[in-house]
Amino acid sequence: MERPNNVATGTQTSAMRVNAPVKQLFRPHAYVRAWSRTSSGCRANAAGLTPRSSPAVGGLRAHASTGHTQPLADPIVEEAAAYVEMARLVNLVPSCLLVFLGAWMGSGRNLHALWLGRTWIMSAISGSIAVASCVLNDFFDYTVDVINEPNKPLPRGSVPLDGALLLSFCLYSAVLIAACVLEPPLLRFIIAFSAGATLLYTPFLKRMTAVKNIAVAAVIALSPVAGALAAGAASAGLHAVASPCAYLFCCIMHREILMDLNDTEGDRGSGINTLPVVLGRGAALAVALLLVVLAVGVSLHSALVGGGLSWLWALAPSWQPWVRGACAAAVLANSLTLVNAAGRLPRSGYEKDVVKEAIEGSMAPIGLGLLLTAVAA
Repeated sequence: MERPNNVATGTQTSAMRVNAPVKQLFRPHAYVRAWSRTSSGCRANAAGLTPRSSPAVGGLRAHASTGHTQPLADPIVEEAAAYVEMARLVNLVPSCLLVFLGAWMGSGRNLHALWLGRTWIMSAISGSIAVASCVLNDFFDYTVDVINEPNKPLPRGSVPLDGALLLSFCLYSAVLIAACVLEPPLLRFIIAFSAGATLLYTPFLKRMTAVKNIAVAAVIALSPVAGALAAGAASAGLHAVASPCAYLFCCIMHREILMDLNDTEGDRGSGINTLPVVLGRGAALAVALLLVVLAVGVSLHSALVGGGLSWLWALAPSWQPWVRGACAAAVLANSLTLVNAAGRLPRSGYEKDVVKEAIEGSMAPIGLGLLLTAVAA
């Protein structure tokens, strides 16, 4: 934005973690290790020896003494849970909703567009790209995460590196295959661009100052455009999603810079020239706040002059100034949440927990602001 297990002792050193990627690349899976430990215990008992105790064998003995058996599938379940954690499936919901939002707006706010098969295919593609990019980023960021995020699945050894690489490869392949059935060509280009940008993000784009932030923001902001194209939107439909996409681009850029603020030390040590590393944390935070101002400007323009509520003006023309004023006030009040969260960072000395709280808390106001912009645009 990856450490081998020491079965005998369950301990690791920092040096082993940092040099682990090559050694771990083709390590056996956890359930193979569990079977190996159990088999060793059986051989030792057959020879009249007392095998060295291990958690798996000890657990089996304990359950055997009470008449219960512990299946050897537990390591598989744990590894599957680690895969789910690494995939960050929580990103699936916003990724899919952005496509549906674009389809609704691009079709002239027609709910029928939400039931089109190609809209659902595009939604699945968007979610798959989001998951694949998270997994691949963790794969390439293994050595950095050992310092910044040692509790993530790959650094703590819950997922093998080759497993992460295989999962991302399968997802990207499925994305490109599904794109072949979609029209128009511009939509296929957006899908190819999004897949390519996320694929090249960590090995190449991440070391380019600000380019990595722009790439991530562009991929996310293009999701409503892709949804509109999937629903068959013409030029008027694409114009309708312009303001929400611009708002989303600015807000995601803001959020990406906050993430860089939290990873400054690890990025500096790894030679990744993020904005906080190059400009300093204070200047980078100023850029992030400027992006919030731009996003608010886009949203205010939609609230004050947008035609999204023209049906309401036709029914009650006298309501127009009041409703527009209420929308503008809601936009300003919502933006204060982002500004206040960012303002706490310097006072805390950019403490990791405070920055993380600002990052996690930014999703709700960004989503609300996007909805206000989409309705009013």
